[in-house]
Amino acid sequence: MRGQSLTTLLLYIALYEKESAFSCNLFCSDCLFAILHIMYRIGKIYRAKAQLPKCRNETVKICIDSKVRTWETSLNSKVQNDYCLKFQAPTLIGVYQIHVKFFDNDSAYEINLAVGMKYLDFKNEKVLLEYNNADPKRFASITGAYLVDKYPVTNCEIVQLMWDSIPTTTAFITPEQREWVNRKKASKRNEICDAHDSAAKMIFLFQAMMYANNRSVKEGLKPYYLFSDLPTNYDTFKKKNNEYHRKNKKEKNQSLESILAKSLSRPPIYHQESRSTSRILSKGKYVIANHDFIGHGNNVSLVTVDYSSDGYRLPFYDEWMMLARGGDKKNYALWDDSTKNIEDVLKYAKFGTAKKEYDSEPVGQLLPNGYGLYDIFGLVWEHVVFEEKNPFSFLEGNASCLKGGDNKVRLYKKEDVVFSVNPVWTDIGFSYSKINSNAHELAGFRLVRNIGNNAKWSDIKSKAE
Repeated sequence: MRGQSLTTLLLYIALYEKESAFSCNLFCSDCLFAILHIMYRIGKIYRAKAQLPKCRNETVKICIDSKVRTWETSLNSKVQNDYCLKFQAPTLIGVYQIHVKFFDNDSAYEINLAVGMKYLDFKNEKVLLEYNNADPKRFASITGAYLVDKYPVTNCEIVQLMWDSIPTTTAFITPEQREWVNRKKASKRNEICDAHDSAAKMIFLFQAMMYANNRSVKEGLKPYYLFSDLPTNYDTFKKKNNEYHRKNKKEKNQSLESILAKSLSRPPIYHQESRSTSRILSKGKYVIANHDFIGHGNNVSLVTVDYSSDGYRLPFYDEWMMLARGGDKKNYALWDDSTKNIEDVLKYAKFGTAKKEYDSEPVGQLLPNGYGLYDIFGLVWEHVVFEEKNPFSFLEGNASCLKGGDNKVRLYKKEDVVFSVNPVWTDIGFSYSKINSNAHELAGFRLVRNIGNNAKWSDIKSKAE
């Protein structure tokens, strides 16, 4: 597997010279000490050793075999001697920096500590993709460096990063708003988040995008999503979508305003004639129902992708498929196929464990996939975005879908449970998708970051293996 993973702990360490095209990264799977070689542009090699923590908020020690002139970091740290720095492991998911200068040159170096994420460096990696059973399996090649959340985003991480966006009280109370108000009241600002906190599963697509932007801003990155109001003149908007509207003769002569108003005033409908308010306008441009932590009724927003940003974002569909497979190029799911015993499935997926509608459980309790990512299946559905085209013919135009299943997925077809409307585990595989009609579905998510915004995809013309 060329997509190498980070430590099973919390850290990947990348030490590189600023303003230099050269960079070198450390990848270590199950090691107490990690050795990092850094090649200086004139041939000087610095060797770094990092003692990796077993959980957040523990002390980390990093030593370099050349005398260090200065260490600079926002972390709680203490210089131990001329070669070593001790610091407290960060408690919130993200990337943290340590800047280093040496006595023997004037160059500045940077150590990046990635907490709660995996570093995957793909170089012409062959990956298997498919949309659904009606879509032929196909291979693609990917080159690019990614940071990927190791687990679905947790409730604590949502509360801490979105603290100012979550009210202490709200007049417009829905179950999910009440949940976030109560979670905030029970929390303290800047408190330590357990790495295995419960997964957030009451998140709308719009909220997940807001969270992604906040993570980017926190690290000094340009936000990936730009939010704005829909234009008051809908003529251009309607023109771009007239092909979609012509498919439904009943509404082809209605104005876009009336279509939007109708779709916003009725509950989501899961069939072909649904007039979705969550839709793709063009590549990287969407209309999304504006559901935040306060509640704006039936408002919608225009969401535009800033392709110059290499900040955090939701994975696009093909990216999720690639990451979920974890290098697998053959099987139906992580457990091989639907003929497997349920015991094998439950080693990877938290299915059938929910006792009530909004039950949430800790992340990272089961086996990871080949890339070291946990809870790809089960626990929570994950928000995934279509970049340019939604390939599902039964609901063309929706901006997103949900992948992976959650803890309400049934273990048996005939079991008499409250959640009988949910799929059975034998239905859930890499290609299974749940429609996020009107962006009204509550789900979980994990974020990705394409470092350097340099991912390159190309099709491979060959038969699926």
